[in-house]
Amino acid sequence: MGGSPSTRRVTVVNDELSNVITVSSSVVKRLQGAEEDDGKKSEQQSKAEAKTAHLSRVSLMSSLFRFASTLKMNFDLLQNHIEGLDSLTVQQQVQREVQRAEKSWKTQISELERQNNQLWDLANKNFESKIKDVENTYISEHKHEPICQEAEKTLDSCYKTNKSKPLNCSAEVKNFVSCVNLVRREVFNSNA
Repeated sequence: MGGSPSTRRVTVVNDELSNVITVSSSVVKRLQGAEEDDGKKSEQQSKAEAKTAHLSRVSLMSSLFRFASTLKMNFDLLQNHIEGLDSLTVQQQVQREVQRAEKSWKTQISELERQNNQLWDLANKNFESKIKDVENTYISEHKHEPICQEAEKTLDSCYKTNKSKPLNCSAEVKNFVSCVNLVRREVFNSNA
């Protein structure tokens, strides 16, 4: 553990930017000429470290110059492209796209309205035919005269005379209900 000499490590980290080298803080201190705490540096180590630091600086500077030139080229290309576009032509292109989209939507809406009208007409025709079928089957064959009209008139007049006391008309209600039940039995017996 404590008996072996420690080796020096230099960490090079390449983060987000391409062609950019990040060096550790100890390398930065050495580049700035700071002395180590233990004071055991040999002259050869100092020269090797200085040479390494110089190479790191040169590499870093060349990477920065390459990156800057790439940025400048990209900026120039983009600027030339933007200058090549005339604002009037851009406006005309946008206007054409808007008109094309409006035409497409109007066509789709009119087609949907046409289909909706067809479905509405078909549904109305079906409904009318079903109504006629029901009328022909159930209503026109079984036309009846109103039943128990006399009992209904008596009950109605009783309710009018006894507006605040409807229970006084219980006898008339019984007569009307028995009349309706009698007619109902006759209809069921005639159909059976």
